[in-house]
Amino acid sequence: MSKVLSALIFFCFAFYSVIDSKNNKTKFVDGIEGLPLHHKMTVIKNSLVMFDTNQGNFVEVEIKGKSSIENISKFYNEVLPNFGWESENNTKFVRGKDSLELKYSSENQIAIVKFKLIQK
Repeated sequence: MSKVLSALIFFCFAFYSVIDSKNNKTKFVDGIEGLPLHHKMTVIKNSLVMFDTNQGNFVEVEIKGKSSIENISKFYNEVLPNFGWESENNTKFVRGKDSLELKYSSENQIAIVKFKLIQK
């Protein structure tokens, strides 16, 4: 029973952490279905790039905010599995035939995350 309760508490905490407290809605990263937006991050204006190729769809988008890269990485590594993403390593996830890559950087104490999604 304690394992079930622990799993339920973790699940609730993971989803609570992505809810916007102002309007009680989960925010997602523009252009990528099932990719929640970290609560201290915003999408960088005009960073969304989408196009189709012979081998599938390509989506790239960047977010930024005042949080540590460690905190953001921990967030995505804990939350993405709840949205069906399986971790291959700390920066690469797969969901079915889709591949999601995260690239972390910082500039002037602002964390930046670049997401690259390839949908086959």
